[in-house]
Formats: sequence, C-alpha cells, structure tokens
Amino acid sequence: MGIRKVKPYGLDHCMPEPPDFQDGQSMLPYHRRVFLVPVLALIVLIVMSGEAMLTAALPQIAHDFVAPGVFNSWILPMVLLVGAAGAPFIGTAGDRFGRRKLLLLCLFIYIFGLFLGLVADTIVVLLLSRAMQGIGIACFPLAYALVRDNLPERESDVGIGILSAMYGAGMFVGVIIGSFMTELFSWRTTYLALIPAALFLILLTIRFIPGTRPEMPDRIDTQGLDWWGFITLLSALFLGLVSLSLPDSGQEVLRIICGALALCLALVFFRIELKTKRPLVDIRMAAKRPALLLLGIGTLTLFLFMMLLQEMPFLIQSSTGLGMSAGFVGLVLMPGTLSDMISGPLTGRLVLSRGVRPACILGSVLLVLASGFLLAGIPSLLVLAVVWMLFSAGMSVTTTACIIAYISFFPPSRTAEATGLVQSVQTIGAMVGPVITGVVLAQATVSSIKNGSVWSEPASFTFTHLHGVALVFSLIILLCSALIKTRSERDSGPANTTVP
Repeated sequence: MGIRKVKPYGLDHCMPEPPDFQDGQSMLPYHRRVFLVPVLALIVLIVMSGEAMLTAALPQIAHDFVAPGVFNSWILPMVLLVGAAGAPFIGTAGDRFGRRKLLLLCLFIYIFGLFLGLVADTIVVLLLSRAMQGIGIACFPLAYALVRDNLPERESDVGIGILSAMYGAGMFVGVIIGSFMTELFSWRTTYLALIPAALFLILLTIRFIPGTRPEMPDRIDTQGLDWWGFITLLSALFLGLVSLSLPDSGQEVLRIICGALALCLALVFFRIELKTKRPLVDIRMAAKRPALLLLGIGTLTLFLFMMLLQEMPFLIQSSTGLGMSAGFVGLVLMPGTLSDMISGPLTGRLVLSRGVRPACILGSVLLVLASGFLLAGIPSLLVLAVVWMLFSAGMSVTTTACIIAYISFFPPSRTAEATGLVQSVQTIGAMVGPVITGVVLAQATVSSIKNGSVWSEPASFTFTHLHGVALVFSLIILLCSALIKTRSERDSGPANTTVP
C-alpha cells in the first residue's frame, strides 16, 4: 500500500493510498462524490462555530448562573477536553465499526448536547452539554478518513485542505454570529441556530456520505480499542482542571486530592500506552530532545492564546475594562481570526524557504509585541483589534511551524501518529489557558449596575496581571524558539528542523 504526504493548511498528514480506485477514478457515484467534501466541510464549520459562539457571552453566562469565574472558565475548555481525549479513540473505532456509523452517532450526541445547553438551568448542566458538544470535535478524524477513502489522490488533497481551512472559518463565523446574537437576543439563541443546522447535517450525512466496510462487520469486538487509555486520559485531564479551578481559600485539601489523583491517573495512562499494542498516542515519539522542545513551544503558545481569548469578552464588556457591548467582541476578534486563517498557509511557505527557526522566532516576536502592548494599556477598541491581530498571527505562525518541524523528525509511515500526538498535547495546553484566566480574574471583583441589576466584574488590576503573565510566557516562547537548531545530527531523526 503506497504512502503519500499532503500538507493541508500547514499540517502534514500521512495517509495510505485509497484501495477502491480504478485508474485514478472514485468508485462513488458522481452525485454522491460531488457532495462528499462540502458536507464534511459543513460539519467541521458548524461544530467549530458552536465552539466559538459562546465566547462573547461568557460575562452574561457568569451573571445568569451566578457562577464564579473559575467555573465560567470551563465553558471553552470543556469542549476541547472531550475532543482531545476522544479524537484518537473515535478514529480507531471508526476503522473497526464503520466511519459513517460513528459519524452519525457523534452527531446525534452533539445534537443532544445542544438541546441540553438550550435548557440548562445551572452551570453544571451547561458544562455537561459542552462536554457532549466536544464529541463533535472528536469526530473530525472520521471526516479526514472519509475524504481519503472515497476520492482519488488529487481530489482528496484538495478536500483535506478545505476541511483544514474550516477550523478557522468556523471560529470566524461563530465569534461574529455569537457576539451579535448575544447582544440582540440572548446567548441561548445561539443554540436555537445550531440545533436545526445540526439536524440538517444528519440528513446530509445519511444522504451523501458513503458507508465504509468495518474491519469487524459480523460482530462487535471492542478488544482492539484502547478503552483504559481513553478513560484514564479523560479522567486525568478532568481532575487536573478541577485542581486548577478550585479557589485558594477553603479548598486546599480538595485541590491537593484532585491534583494527586490526576497525577496518579496520568502515570497509569503512560504505563497503559507503553504496554498496549494499539495505544491512543505513542508517547515514545516525544522522547527526543528537539521534538520535546517543539512540543513545548506549540503547547505554551496555545495555552497563551486560549488564556487571552478567555479574557477578551471580560476586557471588552466590563466597566473595569473598555465597557462596550457584546457585539464589539466579534468586531475586535474578527481581524485576528482572519490573520490566523491567512498566516497558517503562509507559514508553510516560510518554513520551506527559510526553515523552522526563523518562523518560530517571527511568531514569538509577534507574541511578545502583542503582550507588551496589552501590558502597556489599551486606549481604544481599534488598538485592541490590531493587537489581537498581531497575537493571532504570532500564534498561527508559531504553532504551524512547530507541527511541521515535529513531524519531520519521523518517517512518513508515522506521520499520522506524530500529528495526533502533537495536536493532543497542544490541545491540553489550550484547555489549561482559560482555567488560569478564570483563576486570575476571580482574585478580586467589583460590583456594577447594568440594566437595573448588579453585576460582579473582574477588578481592573486582574487584567494587568494576566497581561504580565502573557508577556512572561511570550518571552519564554521566544527563548525556546531561539534554541531550535538549524541543523540536527543525523541520528536525531530522518529530517532536520529546517524541513528542506
């Protein structure tokens, strides 16, 4: 079976040549083949839009549920938590039991999560609904596999590029629509928009997505699935976030217990992954020092990005910040989302022409500049929009370059494993960022009157603390980027970090 590499949106994916083609032509009927990529792209777009729609509503949700900032900070990472732990597991299950079946199952769970979010009367119920929405992100590997299996090489290359671009496009659509719907109506109306769209996705999937032959068509055999790896990873991440989220006063014992349990489960997960024949992630792939450095840079960058993304709605809407309405959140974040979408593909060209180290240094310099401007103070929305655009571009350049360089350390036959590992580790960093923001913003609050009701808002100095933390981590990322070697020894991997 042949192996080929494609690089959609700056990421490498190593994929086996589809077996069901004759003379380069797909075996699918034309009326189904022409709709395959659009339907799968629409799934990615809508799911990512749902992930981002509540960004502008975070202050409103905290007010409606009278939820402390530490619990409010779980709204964004809860989706990523389930997505990070579930993606490799669902991908393996799709190989064994059929990808369309698993895709439909994930979409049904996703829709149930949307209904639950619509009627949520407590923050706990809302977080549970967000966890179920994370299944939508976890099913993305199935979309890539369906494109690979059902289209000839040239068409599948284009299709995978389109799916990758939908990540940024979905965030863009979600932030814009969510901010204006929150301002004009309520944050719950975002679910009223998502539910019919998700139901339409199920109809499109049934009509146009082809079934795949499972490895075990005659019986359900789950022995090949890494159930214990999935359960221990999800539990360790969950307890780790709980430990970080608990307030400093009165919860020290519970924090220590949760942290100790998370550490123990993480150790059990590592042991399981080292022993099992089909692990969720091969942790041996992070053992080499250059690869570990690249993983660290990418993880810290996404941690920093999500930390500030969680802060933006509070900084923009709070009276202790800029004091604007929810609609301005979308206007501020829109240029940054566009720069993210543009910077990713351009980074691939930069890496090929100049190498990984210049790309990482460029991205980290942008992060330092943006963090410095934030720490100096934001006089207007326009300045904040420009600063966020710089920060988003720096994030995109740095993380994309790290992924390209990391994958280059491994032979083509292991590209898929390498991609899965780096994305899982970086997602963990993205989950921790919002929790840290919640902890910092909850340090001190002030009361204000809005629309006749009392609101609890972060004190102004908490924003300064976050921006100081952002500057420190940006400098650490810049230092680590400078440590990347332009040449590596032959025994460090089949390719060097310049990715010729």
